[in-house]
This record gives sequence, C-alpha cells and structure tokens, in this order.
Amino acid sequence: MAELKHTCLRLCQTVDWLLEQSRLWQTEALEFLNDFSLLLYAAAYGGTADLLVFDRFFREPKRQEVTEGILSRYPSLKELDYEFGRGLKRISDEAWRELAECFHAFSPEGQLQKYGGKLFDYVLQSMYRKERISNFITPQSLAHMMADMLEPRQGELVIDPVCGCGRLLTAAAARCGGGRYIGNDLDGRIRTTAFFNTALHGMKDVELYQEDFLRGTWERQGDLILANPPYSDDVHATIRFLKKIMGTLKMGGRCGVLVPEGFLTNAVNAHVIAMRQILLCQYSLEAVISLPRKIYRPYTFSKSSLILVKKEKASPGHLTFFGSVAEYEGPENQFSDQVYGREMKRIAEAWKGWRRGECGSDTVRGNTGFWVASLEEIREKGYVFGADYYQKSKYKYTKPQRDKVWDNIFAGQKELERFVSDYFREDSAI
Repeated sequence: MAELKHTCLRLCQTVDWLLEQSRLWQTEALEFLNDFSLLLYAAAYGGTADLLVFDRFFREPKRQEVTEGILSRYPSLKELDYEFGRGLKRISDEAWRELAECFHAFSPEGQLQKYGGKLFDYVLQSMYRKERISNFITPQSLAHMMADMLEPRQGELVIDPVCGCGRLLTAAAARCGGGRYIGNDLDGRIRTTAFFNTALHGMKDVELYQEDFLRGTWERQGDLILANPPYSDDVHATIRFLKKIMGTLKMGGRCGVLVPEGFLTNAVNAHVIAMRQILLCQYSLEAVISLPRKIYRPYTFSKSSLILVKKEKASPGHLTFFGSVAEYEGPENQFSDQVYGREMKRIAEAWKGWRRGECGSDTVRGNTGFWVASLEEIREKGYVFGADYYQKSKYKYTKPQRDKVWDNIFAGQKELERFVSDYFREDSAI
C-alpha cells in the first residue's frame, strides 16, 4: 500500500509540474485534463494491450495513428465527438517520458480501476484550486452533502441537468451503485470531462447529453434531481431553472438545488415571491441549508443555499428543516472546500436523524444548531426561505481541531503528501 501511495503521489506531482511547465490555462487546461483522463481510462480498463499502445504513443512522433487505435477500443468515446490530443500538443518530450514512467509504475492488475477515480479527483482539484480552469465546479464536500441528504435509492433515475464535470453524479453513485444516471451540459468539452469522471469512478452506462436544458425538450422524468445551475445572482434565471426542474421530476420525486441567497430572501420581487409560494404550497419544501461564502473559493465569494423539495403537496403540520454551515473563522484559506467537509457531514447526519424521528422538533430547535419552521411561520414571514430567519437559538460554530492543519496545508511537499494520502485513505472525511 505504501508503494502504491508513492506511485499515486508521483503521478499527481508530475501532472502539477507538467501543467506549470507548459503554462496551460482555461480551454487548453481543460483539454489537457480530458487527454490525461483518456490515458488514465485506457490504462485502467485496457490492461496490458493498451499499456503496450502507450509505449508507442509516448515514443513515436506520429501520435494521431496511435490515438485512433486507442479510441477504436472505446466506441462510447467516439460518440462524444472528442478530438484527442489538443491539450497535449504543447507537452515536451521530457514531460512525456516522465508521464509514461508514472503510468507504467502501476500494475495492470486492477490498481487503476480501484484508484483511477481518486487520481482524477486530485488532478481536477489541483487545477481548480490553482484557477487553471474557468469552469465552475461544485465543491466536493458540498456534492457529498447533497447526495447524503437526498439518499439515492436502488433503481431510481438520477438526473443532473447541468452536470459540468459530473461531480454530483459521482457523489450520488457513491451512495447507491444501483441507480440509473443522466447528465447534461451545454459545453461539449466539459461533457467529455464528465464522461471520464463517471467512468473512472466505476459508473456504467451513464447517459450524457449536450443540450440547453432551459430551451430543450426533456422527455425523461427523474426520481431525483441534483443541480448547481450556472446563474450567479439572477433571480429570474433561478425561477426558470426551478420551474424546468420541477417539470422534469416525477410525482413524488425529490430534488436538491443550489440557489443564490437573493432568491430566498428577496421581499419585493413579485415573481420571486410567487415562485417561493409555489415551492411551499404546491410542493413540499423539505430543507434549506445556508452555505458559507468561502465554500466556492478561489473562484468566487458568493452566498447561496441548498434547498430540498419534494414533488408532492405538503401534509398538514409539515415542518421544514433549516440549518446553516458556519463561516470558517480562521485565517483566510483558499482551500475552504476541505475545511467544511466535517461540518457538512454533520448536517447531513442531523437531517437524516431528524427524518428518522430520532429527535423531536424541540431538540432540533434547542441545542444542535438546526431548527424547523411550520408552513404557517413561513407564510407569516412573506414566504422568505432564508435559514437565519427561523433560527430559534444562537448556534456557535466550534472550529475543528484540525484547523492548524488546514491553515498550513499545501505550503510545501509535506502538505502535498498529506493531501494526496487523504484521497487514498478509506476513512477520509474529504
């Protein structure tokens, strides 16, 4: 196991060095990620045959012919209309040799099938935190919390209509391997990234589409929808997405959607208030979780919340669960996704415990940091959904014991090793 971790670390370091040396940013960096992912995918699932192909690919100047040989093994890649090699064209021969040695250090006996998804996660996260790619990516801790709270079930159809790199889909699949999954994104390059992400995480037969969700016609209806729509603070865009999402849900289905804080608290826009009234009265508003501004760093500093809605009319006496992830109080830390991991896991566990009836509303209101509100209370406040509007007790956030680790993480080689080890440790909280 120690040798495997060393090999994984070496590969991750090589990719970081390769990106820095080649100065790949934005579109080129995303294309590189897709090219690297194809090599990782072929090495994981092609075994010895594709490792021999890699020898030719890395050593021969005419790589296009070898590329066609690799792609011919995987018809699903052809369907993506993906032009392999665009992101690798600026890679030096020295970098190629190092990358080839890293791939060959893995045994073809299933090691990459087991750890390929985590290697992909690391490379994606490294590119994200260094702002090499402009595509917004749902923080991993947040994706896990959404999947935990929605609890995908065996045989359900799970849809992410704006899937990006597919992180919400892989989080859902990690909770329920027996589901069916559909992803969609308008950007063809990021859809290719979603293919590799889901494939390397062992997801079979995921359907991936490239359409404009708001303008396209969706014939399939899902049992569960997870979504992080690309709309900044445009409340009207939020309304359009929510209407389309509710129309895409089956009766009795449920969804978890990230929305800007302005949509929850706007008290003057009649269209916004009307949409909130629909969610509360025509459907069932299950939960509202207020998120910290720093969760989206280093890309943006934005206030948003997660709402959980079930497509059925709320029963009399229905209570909505509210919670809040407190802002990190330590020194400025751009790697805040990792800082919030344990807190989000705690919220998901509290939500599931409350749903199972393990604690009454008085306990939730009192000293756990979570609270509930009735339909009448929400109506009295003008259908405002902001979590803090219903807080019954002051919740003081206790800083994690590992703050000192997070404050100094990624400062050098030792911190990088610790971070990579977290990805490959079975009980990692990240």
